[in-house]
Amino acid sequence: MTCGHAILPESLHDYCVSELGKGKTEFRCPYRKCDLLWTLEEIRLKACLSDRENSSIEEKLSENALSKNQNVRQCPVCMSWSKRENEENTRVRCRYCKVRGEEKTDFCWNCLKTWVAEGNGFCGNPGCSSEDEALVILRNCGEKTINGVSCPSKRACPNCGTLMQHAFGCSIMKCCQCKTEFCFICLQHAVYGHKPCNLAPIQNRLITL
Repeated sequence: MTCGHAILPESLHDYCVSELGKGKTEFRCPYRKCDLLWTLEEIRLKACLSDRENSSIEEKLSENALSKNQNVRQCPVCMSWSKRENEENTRVRCRYCKVRGEEKTDFCWNCLKTWVAEGNGFCGNPGCSSEDEALVILRNCGEKTINGVSCPSKRACPNCGTLMQHAFGCSIMKCCQCKTEFCFICLQHAVYGHKPCNLAPIQNRLITL
């Protein structure tokens, strides 16, 4: 590989499949202290992927990337991914089902079941709380002390909505999805140094930047 480490084509293919099964969205050299990012182009060439294998890997990569984005959900009818344009709406129309002429084209953003009720307030499915699960997690998470400030232990990236948990270190976090750097305390763009910030309350919206 470009990093200088060797791997058999069959092993490279199996490694990529294993990483995809873990929800990964990129492939890095597994050798200790290397961790170099391998491009998909190089993997196609070095693993001698067939057209079918290549398509399968690309499809799973897209699925993993989409599943990490809090602004997309999978339609329960056609299994395609739909983006919610308005954060306040829980009734989402699948444009792919609409194009295909399906009778039911709307589904619930929260319970991911076909919308069966009239109106936009409640989907009509038993057990649906009509509340985004991510917001429930943010509201019920515990607290921890960061830089002497007691704040929620979990936050949503203010740029893309991906849920994150503070493990250790300072308040500056880097989103694993969109790479935005922000302060876990005030939820503003990262400013390095000793500039004081104000504690942001528990989030009731996923995207604020």
